Amino acid sequence: MDNEITEFLQQRIDAGDFPSAVYLVGESGKVVLHGAVGDAVVVPGRIAAQENTIYDLASLTKPLITGLLIAKLIESGKIQLDSRVSVHLKEFDVEGKRMITLADLLTHTSHMPAWRPLYLLTGDAGKALSEISKLPLDYEQETVTYSDLGFIALGILIERFMNKTLAQAAQELILEPLRLTDTYFNPPVALRPRIAASGVSTRSLPARACFSCSGHLALGKRVRTWIRSRLIRHISSKARDSVSGCVPHSNTSGEPSGMSRQPSPSRST
Repeated sequence: MDNEITEFLQQRIDAGDFPSAVYLVGESGKVVLHGAVGDAVVVPGRIAAQENTIYDLASLTKPLITGLLIAKLIESGKIQLDSRVSVHLKEFDVEGKRMITLADLLTHTSHMPAWRPLYLLTGDAGKALSEISKLPLDYEQETVTYSDLGFIALGILIERFMNKTLAQAAQELILEPLRLTDTYFNPPVALRPRIAASGVSTRSLPARACFSCSGHLALGKRVRTWIRSRLIRHISSKARDSVSGCVPHSNTSGEPSGMSRQPSPSRST
């Protein structure tokens, strides 16, 4: 089976789907298969992927972090799924935004644009929501239009309710309880040799682009990495089983081995 997985992933790497992959298969609480294929870095030099290579989870942060934290707020009774966002975020208490509900943002049905370059609209992360509130809704787009902006708003809502950054809330309520010791927002510089790159850039984005409330667990200004694996299902089931009240865009990153955990009898959820 190990060879079958490796051969399949290598075929997709050779086809140009992604440069590398790390896989882990668990059964009955034990790791039964694991391995790494391809190159974590391709240019300027090739660096082979290792089993402890750290990948950017990118927009998986939306359901795995932002969505779970919203679920925790709903579970605690502090907010309701069908409540208007404007009740909680004064920036949404404007014409055209007042009727938007939390459910609309969570399901990408708010008619908000998919994205806007907030890093060009404002140099202050604290004004990101104000800029979002000024954007007109688009009723010509598809009913379900994937929107980073909606999840940025949800991230800010979480920060205001919990009185801590999204990264801090994620660490305390999700990552630590699940013992995800190799999953981070903005990994420390010392871990750079383990971080996979996913693209080539001729310039760096301005630092102001890396808003902490952006809805992705972020690796930095340039790094956007690939993750293509059924491990996603494993992560989702672990989170669902371990964090009560869960429902299905701050950048998260992690390695597969850091996503498994041992039972924690003393942990409460």
